[in-house]
Amino acid sequence: MSKITLFLSLLLGLAACTNSSAPPASSEADQTVTPDEYSNYEITPLTGTNIRMATRRDQTTGKVLEQGFLDENNLKTREWIEFNAGTSLLLKITNYVAGVQNGLRISFNEIGQVAAVETYKDDQLNGYRVKYRFNRPEEEAEYKAGQLHGTLRQYFVREGWLQFTTDFKDGVQDGFYRAYDKEGNVTLEYVYRNGEKISGGMK
Repeated sequence: MSKITLFLSLLLGLAACTNSSAPPASSEADQTVTPDEYSNYEITPLTGTNIRMATRRDQTTGKVLEQGFLDENNLKTREWIEFNAGTSLLLKITNYVAGVQNGLRISFNEIGQVAAVETYKDDQLNGYRVKYRFNRPEEEAEYKAGQLHGTLRQYFVREGWLQFTTDFKDGVQDGFYRAYDKEGNVTLEYVYRNGEKISGGMK
């Protein structure tokens, strides 16, 4: 089992435990005034810290719809988890610092399979991103400050082999574009500079 598979399995297990019993609101809820946007959340302090847990539930079933943490300024911090109201399956796991997306975000499709694993910095894609279909990689890419920066890899999902790669710099195609056959041989190659194709062809 790969490290990422093990990590996701642990997260899924934790999420299942969170929604299985749907306990009543805590009697130790924090009395600190919170913004209107959290008025329908249960707010519970974490002992010995200035961090508080915020939980939003379905008003009919009591199931958890969203759960995460607030800092001393009532801004989202650490991990926030969102669930599908109808199925209780995970929708999203997002990391925050001072109310801004920073770190790992994992999105799930309607049947609970991983749809995307992304890295954020200051609310922008920054670093590695991979999109999935049928639990298989569909696209891998690298980002810097919200723009493609590095090599993008596109896969034939059902067959599992690499379809093409293309290089980007600051959101502009710059470098090699290569297409592959199912044996991994390059069948087409172009060179781009600042978004313009300057050379290449069939191999």
